[in-house]
Amino acid sequence: MNIEIEKNGSTKPVLLYITDGYPFKYSEVFPGDELPFLAECNWNIYLLPILKKNNEASIVPPSVTMDTCLVASKKQKLLFFFSFQAIKLLLQEYKSYKGKPAKVRLKAALGAIATALCAKNNLRKFINKHSLFKRPLVVYTYWYNSTAFGVN
Repeated sequence: MNIEIEKNGSTKPVLLYITDGYPFKYSEVFPGDELPFLAECNWNIYLLPILKKNNEASIVPPSVTMDTCLVASKKQKLLFFFSFQAIKLLLQEYKSYKGKPAKVRLKAALGAIATALCAKNNLRKFINKHSLFKRPLVVYTYWYNSTAFGVN
């Protein structure tokens, strides 16, 4: 994938639209509404799902590029379970529940942490691979879950 350089030497800004899953069905109504509008702008838009939910195709405007680089395999996630970052985040999650009636859901917390760390790592690789750090760049997600958790 080549980055387009405009005639005047400047580059188009880039929008990395990170979504929970693709193809999106009933749980994600925003991309279906937002992408056609955003596609009319003079930006390079990449739709980057964190999860691949099913095999049904959703319509993506022609000027939007869908890339599954953030979708992590179980093996990739497993490698992050034992990282310093994962342990640190798990301890933070545990501390946030201290003194509250709700209990830490360990399996869900580990899954979210692994997904977030894989997404963060893969996003960094994607940005470097396409030299996007040299261009105006917006990273957007509307979910406050492991997607947002890993992007910061």
